[in-house]
Amino acid sequence: MFKSLAILAVVIGSGLATSHPKSRQHAQQAQQAQQAAPAPVVAKSEPVPQPQAPAPIVEVREIHPAVNYSDLGALALVLVGIGIAVMIARQTSAVNKSADAALQQVSLQGEMLRPRLGFEFSANAYGDMIQGRNVIISIDVINGGGVPAYEVIPETWIEWLQHPFQFTKEAIYNKGTPIYVDTKKPTTYRVPLTRRLAPNEIATLRDGGATVCVRIKLTYTALGQTGCSEDAFAIESNGVGVLTKYSRYN
Repeated sequence: MFKSLAILAVVIGSGLATSHPKSRQHAQQAQQAQQAAPAPVVAKSEPVPQPQAPAPIVEVREIHPAVNYSDLGALALVLVGIGIAVMIARQTSAVNKSADAALQQVSLQGEMLRPRLGFEFSANAYGDMIQGRNVIISIDVINGGGVPAYEVIPETWIEWLQHPFQFTKEAIYNKGTPIYVDTKKPTTYRVPLTRRLAPNEIATLRDGGATVCVRIKLTYTALGQTGCSEDAFAIESNGVGVLTKYSRYN
């Protein structure tokens, strides 16, 4: 209600002001003055700079290629394989060196143990020859090795020879049956001339110009190796002489 009364009072006041002559005059003057007054200068306003939005922050990231873990696993397996191969190669090399050393040791022992056949004479047939008896040359085969020699094959040549005792095709050749030669005692092998010396031969024998000569060769196999012992001898009054040009031992 108080709001309505206020509005009514304003209307009445306005009416009273316009109805009074002086008031009307003053109103007209004010209106004319207002029309005559220059239009107010409105300053041109500068555009107010608007705050710029902050530049977006661009995050630079280094792009890495995608990692294929299956490839890494395969590479790891390859490296492990290479390492194992190197280790095996080293171990194999060490084993090979040990094996070579062992083989050399075995070979050395075999060389020391293998049969070594030689010849000796426990009797001299010179007396039988000078007395005109049958000529039989007895040769003692000895074994200086570490093991017996089995299946030793003997070959012999025997001939009446003038000095310098060079065997010829006239020599009596014989290949005997295999013999056994132990390391503890010799094996005696006999080589016959199959005849007696003639009187003129006995005379030459006394002078030393000729004699009976015998050549013997033994071939055998032992410890995987083949051995050969060969030598020749001249039966003389002062003993048995060696014909070194026929000597061969291996």
